[in-house]
Amino acid sequence: MEVELVDENGLVESLDMSVKWGLFDINGGKPDAILKVDNDLSDLFVQGKLDYGLEALGGKLTPGTTVTVNQLDGSEDHTYVGLELRAVLTEAVPATTFGLKWATDRLVDSGPTEAEQGTVSIWTKIAY
Repeated sequence: MEVELVDENGLVESLDMSVKWGLFDINGGKPDAILKVDNDLSDLFVQGKLDYGLEALGGKLTPGTTVTVNQLDGSEDHTYVGLELRAVLTEAVPATTFGLKWATDRLVDSGPTEAEQGTVSIWTKIAY
């Protein structure tokens, strides 16, 4: 079960926001399922996303962030906190998008899993 609420430029001009909530493995999975489940505990997923577009650098600069909390098997020992920080520049060069992103799926230590420093990505996309 998953629910997503999205507001694109509704409440605040140039602000896109969304909240996603999911509850998975409600019945504990099936023994013959493709993804094997070793228990009958549910998984909880919550995600919040914000993007704000503004005029800058000769185009539209959109900084944004996404925060994710994923609790597996109903256990606080298996809670993963993810964070993404990004900036996307469009319209500065015709048909070109520039992007910069830092992201990690494990911002903090969780049970047997250590935190990760994350990955930085830089990209350019040209579309005609």
